[in-house]
Amino acid sequence: MADPVSILGTASAAPTHASLLTALAGSNNDILWTAVAPGTGGNSKTIQYTISGSAPVAIATVGGAPYTGLLITGGTTTTAQQVADAWRNSSDAVKSVAVPAIATGNDGTGAVVSMAATALSGGTGTLPLAPTSILS
Repeated sequence: MADPVSILGTASAAPTHASLLTALAGSNNDILWTAVAPGTGGNSKTIQYTISGSAPVAIATVGGAPYTGLLITGGTTTTAQQVADAWRNSSDAVKSVAVPAIATGNDGTGAVVSMAATALSGGTGTLPLAPTSILS
């Protein structure tokens, strides 16, 4: 009888989450967005701000499920904290893309400005595949 063969592969480092730290003009208005799911899939998620007029802050998903990003809209006085608060009150679909946190050194009181769709980055690794039966 032959020796058993491993089909599990080698151990690797745990996957990491992709993220985006905004660097908006102004002060106290930056947000760290972190992909919900760890791994390289988060590197393709985008965050976009469209800010004008006096519109109330709103967050919508971009693309069909699985969603490819978030579009944040609001008026010229919309603060980073209001964006984070709007996310907390958003749909599960919005919450499945990325999580906001007021950036270190910011207090969230600064008004956000428009930002082109920008991809998260830095996600590494993949989640392990679920075991399947190879026996017939």
